[in-house]
Amino acid sequence: MRYILVILFFVANYFIANSQHQISLHGGWTASKIVEFRKADIPVGSSYNDLHAFPMHHGIYGSIEYEYMLHPFKLSVGLSASEFGTSRYIAGPWATYYISIPMMLGYHWKLPKNFSITLEGGAEIGIETSSTVFNYNKTQLLALGTVGVEAAWKRLKFGLKGHFSMNPFRDWNTAYLHHSGMTTYIGYTLFDSVKNKERRAKRLAKKESELSNDLLNRE
Repeated sequence: MRYILVILFFVANYFIANSQHQISLHGGWTASKIVEFRKADIPVGSSYNDLHAFPMHHGIYGSIEYEYMLHPFKLSVGLSASEFGTSRYIAGPWATYYISIPMMLGYHWKLPKNFSITLEGGAEIGIETSSTVFNYNKTQLLALGTVGVEAAWKRLKFGLKGHFSMNPFRDWNTAYLHHSGMTTYIGYTLFDSVKNKERRAKRLAKKESELSNDLLNRE
């Protein structure tokens, strides 16, 4: 048991010493479209196809994320606010709003001059908060499969993510309705553990240099 604890101690110290922690804010927009899967052998009227020709909808997107990186792998979790829907339906645009928890696993490449690229994939588990056309007045869970690419330079980020709902957000008599969309965002890193360590090391080196100069001057 003692040897197991010693091994776990060294493994934990390795992960802590070689990992990087970041907290970032993201903001952007989502271009989305409702995808319909028609149920079999359901009769529909002549105007059904025109009514269900869902055009693209554009809505805002925002998130705050915590990122744990053990190069070259990155794990991201956070909280996001987004909207999906269509720009035209019975009473006008149909937008559905969600608060979600994104969970993404990525592969990170470091590039010269503080550039980097990350490919990632995962899921976002969301709760429907409201809808502009059909509101069920109940808790509606949504699971979005998500893949994306993110480019970064120093603290700035630019990303693109594709989404498709793994479960229908509406189950009607005639069809299942799913969300699909593409999110484009820019981001900024509020906290970076590696940069903080570098700044602390520079401040400590500066203080040591000043102390050494004071001692030399006194002599």
